[in-house]
Amino acid sequence: MLTATGIADPLGPVAIAGAMSVATAVHRRQGPMSQKGGYELPLTNLALAVGLMSSGPGRLVLGPRLPRPLARLSFAAGAVVAAVSLSQLLQGAPPAPSRAADHGGEADPPAV
Repeated sequence: MLTATGIADPLGPVAIAGAMSVATAVHRRQGPMSQKGGYELPLTNLALAVGLMSSGPGRLVLGPRLPRPLARLSFAAGAVVAAVSLSQLLQGAPPAPSRAADHGGEADPPAV
């Protein structure tokens, strides 16, 4: 509601960026593609939230705006959260393949 109405801008996009940072970190092990449960969609939503933070609510706002210093501080905090999340995502090692995938669904190879 904060984002859609522009009330207390930029707290709505900051909240979205925080949630998407966590979602990106949680889905990191599945890889980048969203078809496999990956982080593609949360990362896209994070980028859109950062874009909304930087552009502001526009002319049509239904409620009060935050004071300028508080708005700058919340924007800076949201940008730091997004940057840290992206750096963690890019620096992490890819997940190791599971043993079950190597043997056609079996946990251990059959003994010969």
